[in-house]
Amino acid sequence: MVIEGDREWRLAREAGVVIQEVFVSSRQGVVSICRQEKVPCFEVAPEVFERISYGGKTTGVVALAKVPEATVDTLPAKGSLFVVLEALEKPGNLGAVARTCDAVGVDGVLVCDGRTDIYQPNVIRASRGTVFSVRVARASNQEAWDFLRDRGIRVYATSPTGDRLYTEAKLTEPTAFVFGSEQQGLSAFWQTRAEGLLRLPMRGKGDSLNVSVSTAVLLYETLRQRTRR
Repeated sequence: MVIEGDREWRLAREAGVVIQEVFVSSRQGVVSICRQEKVPCFEVAPEVFERISYGGKTTGVVALAKVPEATVDTLPAKGSLFVVLEALEKPGNLGAVARTCDAVGVDGVLVCDGRTDIYQPNVIRASRGTVFSVRVARASNQEAWDFLRDRGIRVYATSPTGDRLYTEAKLTEPTAFVFGSEQQGLSAFWQTRAEGLLRLPMRGKGDSLNVSVSTAVLLYETLRQRTRR
């Protein structure tokens, strides 16, 4: 996979991602680190770097790395907060969700029936590299359900027609939120298995928010309930 950006590259290293090659333009600190870690590092002219960087962005660092294993077996055996994303299509949304999950301290993200690569460059960019600091796993719906059920995780689905406002749910127990694609919403698989369908108040003409915004609202409500005195 391609990792672009100094911050993104450093977060990948901290997460144990295997870096195979690095290309830099005027980043002496990066060169020193690569020498210490015996990673091939190539200094290139700015005009060359502009050609090899993704989308022509001059971020100073482009790394080639081994794609991490991303199965449910890599998720923590114990955890109290998970996010399930079903059939998300847009890399930017997946990256934005990962960034929020990192901020809140989510234990794991399960990408079910994924329609975009977890480590696609736009995902990495939108997440500001936090897709590496959050435990992310690919899974089928059934694998994700089995994982959560076996650990006694309470599952809430989100829907504009939910029977309960998100603020009415008790979120202090081990919890997982399931979010569907904006185009198709959640499948019947999750709607029939979830303990409850939560909704956000919508007072305008629209009937839903962007999935990354909905995720942020619910995760920060969970954080509020768990940290209030």
